[in-house]
Amino acid sequence: MLKFFTKFDYLLRETGLGLRRGAWMNWAATSTVTVLLLLFGLSLQASWQLDSLLNGFGNQLEISVFLKTGVEAVTLQPAIATLPEVRQVTAISKEEAWKSLVADMGITDINGATGQLRGNPLVDELKVKAREADQVPTLAAKLQKVDGVDAVQYVGEAVQRIGQLNIGPEAG
Repeated sequence: MLKFFTKFDYLLRETGLGLRRGAWMNWAATSTVTVLLLLFGLSLQASWQLDSLLNGFGNQLEISVFLKTGVEAVTLQPAIATLPEVRQVTAISKEEAWKSLVADMGITDINGATGQLRGNPLVDELKVKAREADQVPTLAAKLQKVDGVDAVQYVGEAVQRIGQLNIGPEAG
């Protein structure tokens, strides 16, 4: 048992002497490994964030179709859902949109807000999701020509840039 403690004591002393003799080299090696691990972690995190961002935008790119006054969203929803570029169509009545807008603005008295504006000023809306980002402009043009549609809005430049970003990693 005494030999074990003697060997252990010798090992600790030699380790301490080695650390003191090569302190700068130990510090340099440790700091280099630390910096490399930090850079690796940051690049990995940035890669995950970019991937998440691209996937999130790709899934959330949608066209807002505002209908003319008097046209109900549920009547146009089946016809628009049959278009080949369409993945999903969600109908939003003007009552739902009004409740959502009032809640977003933090107004608690819906009837008071409606009374001040002499009724609900909103129109029915369709949220149309395209199958692919590059189909959004052509789909928006088709939707603009549908009877009962007043306005079509989408983020055109963002769609093009996201398409370019998705092409970039695949090409490289």
